[in-house]
Amino acid sequence: MNRIILLIPALLLALPAHATLLRYDLQFETFDSEHLISGNGYLLADTRLDAVIGGRLEADELVFSWEMNPSPLQRVDEYYGADVVLGGKGNGVNELTGETGTFDLVFLLWPPATEPYSAQLNNHFPEDIWSTLHLSNGNPDSDYWLHRPVMTHFFISAPIAMDPSGIASPVSVPEPDTLALLGLGLAGLLARRRLGWR
Repeated sequence: MNRIILLIPALLLALPAHATLLRYDLQFETFDSEHLISGNGYLLADTRLDAVIGGRLEADELVFSWEMNPSPLQRVDEYYGADVVLGGKGNGVNELTGETGTFDLVFLLWPPATEPYSAQLNNHFPEDIWSTLHLSNGNPDSDYWLHRPVMTHFFISAPIAMDPSGIASPVSVPEPDTLALLGLGLAGLLARRRLGWR
């Protein structure tokens, strides 16, 4: 019983290590010189890996979901005082047509960011993001505008902490000090009950 009491605070303190998934809701515009579509979506980021791991864009002409190899975000340059952060390339599919494609992510973060970059993606310049959507579907000769690389701009909201399963049900992440107090309080209640105190 004493072992259980001692383990409870440690288990509670370990919980924040699993709450690493952030969801960024967003609005976007995908365009070239003659076309423009806009819609909503989200990015998923893992702060433990400091990486964007996937996302989704939804509009009338596409519902594009993608996954990314979880490689850490990298600062690659500076642009008029902002940090240019490379987010990597994702592979996905347009669920409306079955077309496959890629998505390159690049962020300009302002003010200049410190790691983890994945917790600050809403601090960006939407008009200067050089992200590129390319629904090539293995057919580079197609004339359809979305089969060519096209620019995509984001308007990203503040992040929401997610549960470890990645289900879109936001959860609050208690501070470690709060969890420690909860653990100690629970341990005290168990000790009190064991000793028969009122």
